[in-house]
Amino acid sequence: MEMLDEVRHKGGKLHALRSFCGALVAPESDNNPWHYKFTWAPLNVVLAGQGTAQYLENGQPRYVPYNRLYSHVNRYEVAGYGAFEGYPNRDSMPYVDRYGVAGIDTFVRGTLRRDGYCAAWNALVQLGLTDHTLHLNHTNTYTYTDLLTSFLPATAKGANLRERLSNFLQLPTNDPSIERIAWLGFFDHEPIQIEQGTPANLLCDLLQRKWQLQVGDKDMIVMLHQIDYYLGDQLHRRISSMVLTGNDEEDTAIARTVGLPMAMMVKLVATGQLASLTGVHVPLMPEVYQPILRELAQYGIGFIENESVVES
Repeated sequence: MEMLDEVRHKGGKLHALRSFCGALVAPESDNNPWHYKFTWAPLNVVLAGQGTAQYLENGQPRYVPYNRLYSHVNRYEVAGYGAFEGYPNRDSMPYVDRYGVAGIDTFVRGTLRRDGYCAAWNALVQLGLTDHTLHLNHTNTYTYTDLLTSFLPATAKGANLRERLSNFLQLPTNDPSIERIAWLGFFDHEPIQIEQGTPANLLCDLLQRKWQLQVGDKDMIVMLHQIDYYLGDQLHRRISSMVLTGNDEEDTAIARTVGLPMAMMVKLVATGQLASLTGVHVPLMPEVYQPILRELAQYGIGFIENESVVES
């Protein structure tokens, strides 16, 4: 909102807004091929993207169903941290009005992951292992190898499970996505430890063991905003990025970026600094974001911004 208000103040005409965020693992704690560990509600991660993502591109609404979401990715660079994959997150459309950008050509909010994550997760989606509608019983009598086998078509050909999976997904047997699935234990007869649940529950239980933050591990929040706007005939691009690393597996970056703004908002209300605002608001106004952004900077939570002329 600060960026949007500044663009509007100098007479810019908004053209595009792309806003992405990822709750990830810090490079020094990144020691698995998925380049990911849980830092928030695990089942929400497993169920992420279910439904149809909606956003605006070149003045037209775009819809991406769940079965295509994780193959609908774009590459984004964050200075000093390399490449990330971004995919659209749920329904971006209501935020067009909330942010006051009606008439903008492109508007998308999305999620960031490290390279390779989306392709491997897409394989789990295509297999049906993220389904949360099918209820299975007596699952603790089976292994994850049994579970994977049960989701492969009986007609899937191959000398072994890896080959059958590769043929079903139409990927080489040594494809990185196959290797990531193998790392989770699906080829190793790893026992299922819960008695019943959906495939998503069973997958979540496995991932909670594989993707758990270990003692001393650090998480990392990456936020990236890209705003394109016209000043006269010139198209400008303003990029703002924020990267925050946690201190350990308990004092995490996601806990601070979620908790601190809430605490600061409570303080603003309690000390009467928002007395001019009554009723219920989405907190997007300068009276809220200016003091909170200033105070966040005191905790080392700030944004790096740069701007360039894209074309004229």
